[in-house]
Amino acid sequence: MVLSGKTSAIDSLGSTIWNAATNLIRHEHSPPHSSRQVDIDRLVVSLRVFAFQLLDCAYSASSKRSKDPSQRARNFKIALKACRCCLERNELEHGLKILERCSEHVGSVDKGSPLVRLTNGHEDSNNESEALDLLVCEFHLLRVMHAWKSKRMDIATLFSDKVDLDKMRTSSLAEKAADLYYEIAKSSLQSKQTEDAVQWLWKALTALDACDLEHQSDDAADLRLAICSRLGESLSRNALDSC
Repeated sequence: MVLSGKTSAIDSLGSTIWNAATNLIRHEHSPPHSSRQVDIDRLVVSLRVFAFQLLDCAYSASSKRSKDPSQRARNFKIALKACRCCLERNELEHGLKILERCSEHVGSVDKGSPLVRLTNGHEDSNNESEALDLLVCEFHLLRVMHAWKSKRMDIATLFSDKVDLDKMRTSSLAEKAADLYYEIAKSSLQSKQTEDAVQWLWKALTALDACDLEHQSDDAADLRLAICSRLGESLSRNALDSC
């Protein structure tokens, strides 16, 4: 392949652009929804997507990289970060393209092809396996987010059922799942879809319960209170509607 001898340079360029986007996120703060913030968000998405494409190109063009489990895991992580960047800024088309790339990694997992190198140490092997499980869980959560923002609630429900909460018990990802489900429930309430809202609020509460207390943030208690409050209101509304 023509690019095979240039993969290191391409990878380095992709890393530089990725870091530039990260610095832009950290240091540029404009009022929300202002024209400048909109421009910054678009620039960040463009940089992240382009950086990922370069890094993915370097990974795919090198047989050494593509066969290295640690490089495959790195590529998967970067893809998920790039996708989240797109979805949080409502760049759904870009996000979907990256999700399609992520699905190839998930497919490798389903076929029993590990993304991470298992060592001789039992503890290291367990840690690497858990890290892989979390990457797959995050992929499913991003599929939920994309489906919700695309108004495909049937697909959002499908992928939420694929999220393995037990595997997120000792990570912050369960709390992120709860927060996402809560946001979906609020949007359902705004659309007067109370029954759907109740389902998503139960999912949010279940996800939060799945997270061990020592791994919950300081905001977890407020999130739980908000979920329970909305759930109570929604159940009461459903009861009144059925009368």
